[in-house]
Amino acid sequence: MLRSHSFVTSLRLQQLVIAVSAAYVVLSTPVVNRFIMPNPGDSPAADEEASRIAQKLHLAPGKVFADVGSNDGFWTMRVLRHVLPGGRAYATDALPDALEAMKSRVPADLVTVRNLLADNKGLPANSSLDAIMMRMSFHYDPYPAAAAAAYYKALKPGGLVWIAEHPGCDDPFGAHLTPDDIASRIPVDADPTMPANPLSISRHRLQYRPLKLIFLAAGFRVVEKGWWPWFKAPCSYYVVFQKPTAAYVQAWSIASAGAQVVAAITMLGAMAYVLLTLWRRYGTKQQPQDQPMSA
Repeated sequence: MLRSHSFVTSLRLQQLVIAVSAAYVVLSTPVVNRFIMPNPGDSPAADEEASRIAQKLHLAPGKVFADVGSNDGFWTMRVLRHVLPGGRAYATDALPDALEAMKSRVPADLVTVRNLLADNKGLPANSSLDAIMMRMSFHYDPYPAAAAAAYYKALKPGGLVWIAEHPGCDDPFGAHLTPDDIASRIPVDADPTMPANPLSISRHRLQYRPLKLIFLAAGFRVVEKGWWPWFKAPCSYYVVFQKPTAAYVQAWSIASAGAQVVAAITMLGAMAYVLLTLWRRYGTKQQPQDQPMSA
């Protein structure tokens, strides 16, 4: 009887130790890691790519970012690690299945899930975001100009937008497109039934120059671009746009005003030079004196 009691006590102690160890592992694991589920395409390369995205967006603990076109939140959760503690994310998508998958996957206190078809693309319009990421998703938006304007409203001054796309290897940066070609591809009001961005060459191909034109028109500036080697598709690129800060806008205004003054002075100087030349050539000729009449 004594041996049986000792055996039961020992077994309970082992169970208690296992339970305490499991609780320690769970509690010591960052909360974001507990919500990352296995994915068929998951690999260390995904975490490396997420780290590079966070680096391009200058993310740090306490920052707030949005993953636009986030699907099931796979990349949202990996980039979220880089803003904790203190940071949070917005995850938006237009597919109902993706929204439901995100709500069951991401922690509600760290990630706000919103419908991409809502006002301002589901993002806050109070200039509260530090960054926005779009990994192979912008080519799906049928209203690219409205989207760029919404991102401008959502970002703080100095906020960044990172976009990665696959344009195809025939002409990745669209060097063969003329300004007229680009302008002709920008719709005044896109058809909401269109399955893809009207700037796209095809459903999954969006070149750099039309993308740049859309964001420059919305008030952004380009701060960086280059190749993005993590995609399985070759010749993929990324671009980082920035919403100008107040200091940048002021400096640009001063520079523009200065350039206008210099141009005006140059024009006045040229006009003065022309008038002076004409006066010297024609205005200083002596008029012929009247000849006295002969008797």
